Amino acid sequence: MFPSVGTLSPGFTYNNTDYTIYLDSSAATLSFGYSKEDLNAIVTGTEEMLIPDGTSTREIVVTAEDGTSIRTYTITVVKERISYIL
Repeated sequence: MFPSVGTLSPGFTYNNTDYTIYLDSSAATLSFGYSKEDLNAIVTGTEEMLIPDGTSTREIVVTAEDGTSIRTYTITVVKERISYIL
């Protein structure tokens, strides 16, 4: 799994389900690319979405072909808030 902006921390491994991405204030959207070991698995939550300022959470859910084996990857997204100087 790889994000469209930023870098997963720690780097992606199948067995780890919790990640963090730190983004600067210029990042507007975030999506995820991936490659599947099981071509019949269903992956949801990877679509492009707006990134709110501050801390938010994305969940990517992988459902195996059998429909009962499910793995949820949680990504904490930390985006810098825009500072306005008056």
